[in-house]
Amino acid sequence: MANERSEFCPQPVPSGNFKTWSDAQLLSTAVRYGEEARNWKNKFLGLLPEIQRRKLYEKQGCSSIFVFAFKVGGVSEEQVSRALNLDKKFENMPALHQTLVSGEVSMNKIARVASIATPSNEKELVEMVKTLPLSALKTFVRDVRVSESVVDHKPENENIFEQEAVYLEQDVRSELLELQNRGVNINEIIRTALAKRKQDIQEEKETIAENSKETASRYIPARTRKIITQEHGTKCSITTCNKPSENIHHTQRFSISKTHDPHYLAPLCKNHHALAHLVDLGYQKKKMRR
Repeated sequence: MANERSEFCPQPVPSGNFKTWSDAQLLSTAVRYGEEARNWKNKFLGLLPEIQRRKLYEKQGCSSIFVFAFKVGGVSEEQVSRALNLDKKFENMPALHQTLVSGEVSMNKIARVASIATPSNEKELVEMVKTLPLSALKTFVRDVRVSESVVDHKPENENIFEQEAVYLEQDVRSELLELQNRGVNINEIIRTALAKRKQDIQEEKETIAENSKETASRYIPARTRKIITQEHGTKCSITTCNKPSENIHHTQRFSISKTHDPHYLAPLCKNHHALAHLVDLGYQKKKMRR
């Protein structure tokens, strides 16, 4: 559960009355106990499906697995149901099933990928639940669902002002309406302006790339950052994502290229950046196996 660890570094448990401990000792010990509690809870939940199959709860005088789980482990009926459902879901997926019953990672993370899990992708998903934080897993699952869904495209509306996603300032809107009323093709004006913007950005990127030199510094120069922002805006460059970009990712590994070529840079949100690095890590592992 490396991705779920607290930022605090647990220290050895001090001796004596906890009221005499320092703030750092008290906080560190609480963090340690909390992490251990989560780990053991995951392991306990992983055992419940097999206890259910063997009806071992009856030996504890419990009428059901739910009563047993609450009495012995203090877990809710909802958590027990989730464990039992995931056990059934993964009965033909041994890698995911083993991750579930071993309690290696939290039930929440395993449950997050259950809806997209198949025998063909389960090993990849196991790597993800062990490596990525829950928020990045949510993003990945959402992306998979979007890519697999059939999107109903609305017919294009020739009137640009009726497009829901287009927002124009009043002076721009007024000028375009006036031109349109005079019989001017405002769509052609906009297309020309957009094409000019793309050309200017491309030329600037070419200039920056030509002057890029190998460097040991991972700091991306201001000029390069500026053109990336002009091209992609302030949002994540993944088309299905609308979150603010937090990192500029080197799509061509910086450790290999040693340059900040803007052709190989993309602004990403925190979760897509984590996913991108997981893909890079997987690629490196495959190369090492060859």
